[in-house]
Amino acid sequence: MLVEALSRKTSGKAVIREIDGLRFFAIMAVLTAHSWGTFVPYSGLTYDLEKFTTIDAVLMRVFLQGKLGVFLFFTISGFVLALPWARHALSGGPSLPIGRFYLKRLTRLEPPYVLCMVGYYIALSAVGRLSYSGDFDNLIASLLYSHNIVYGTGSTIYLAAWSLEVEFQFYVLAPLIFTGLFALGQGARRVTMLACILIWSWAPQTLHGWEWPDTILTYAHYFIAGVLLADVYVSGQLFFGGKSRWFDFLALASFVLILFVFGQIDRNPAAQLGYVAGYAGLFVASFRSLGFRRFVTWVPVVIIGGMCYSIYLLHGRVMTFVTVYLVNGVKLSGSYAVDQLIMIVLLVPLCLAVSAVFFVLIERPTMDSRWPERLRNWFMARARSVGARL
Repeated sequence: MLVEALSRKTSGKAVIREIDGLRFFAIMAVLTAHSWGTFVPYSGLTYDLEKFTTIDAVLMRVFLQGKLGVFLFFTISGFVLALPWARHALSGGPSLPIGRFYLKRLTRLEPPYVLCMVGYYIALSAVGRLSYSGDFDNLIASLLYSHNIVYGTGSTIYLAAWSLEVEFQFYVLAPLIFTGLFALGQGARRVTMLACILIWSWAPQTLHGWEWPDTILTYAHYFIAGVLLADVYVSGQLFFGGKSRWFDFLALASFVLILFVFGQIDRNPAAQLGYVAGYAGLFVASFRSLGFRRFVTWVPVVIIGGMCYSIYLLHGRVMTFVTVYLVNGVKLSGSYAVDQLIMIVLLVPLCLAVSAVFFVLIERPTMDSRWPERLRNWFMARARSVGARL
């Protein structure tokens, strides 16, 4: 019963558990990084970088990689959104209804997002951290997914929403991109996508004279990598076949490549390509490995991955509340590694618990594409009932 309540709804298609397993890694990267990154500014604690041990350095590379989790989310979005077009290109049939695509995005994603952003604006203004009048323009820009572009920085209402704005831009452009790409033959579109990945890995990261806001122009290569993986997936190539321990080694190698090989993530084209290669390795290993696949399809992992949108919308404010009002100024062990783990153990389960409630009450109902109709019918039935009593 609990598993069913916490599981995602889908529009008639089976959940690809491996993809939700990859979402788990993406959201955990965000949670572990932000649990420490939120605590440090409010704790008053300082750590001598010159005294860092090897363990400290390893933990930094493993747990403080939130942006790499976001890049994985971008790749997953490209994969998931492109699947219907990739399947259509393989099998033919009637053209895909673009209007339905946009309606599904609107009814699925907007209610939780709008509720959170408006709620944060009201709550933060009430406690004096924002101004009802002075920050109203920031709220509007955030609701229109344009804060990154208009102000050149993430939303003052909820900073983590910067990546949701990039995702939204991809959603808007996706049908146009997919229609063009999948009109090409298989070979031509794959070469085109590889060329796009190379170009976008290099251009926005190398033109130092440009001040690039966080937009789809900066991160397009991750989305296109996901589209390419979707094209390969539906063709039955690479993703399907015998399971092997060699693919467990591929998963391990992919994590090492992503976490330890490259140090820069903003101005290093080689790193951008390395991350794309690492994410591709994780995708393939999720389907073809033995031990790694068992983990990514394990029910708790799939459930947490399926709730990632709720977790992403809530985690920042949950962590800020705890660090500001509960652990502000608390002195921990004094060890960088130990303190980091303490905050992760404290904050991550709390975020998961709060997000699970939000998921069940708010997000999961919107996964049913018929929820607007059902809500309207509910209100009409209530109105008729009240009218009958009067």
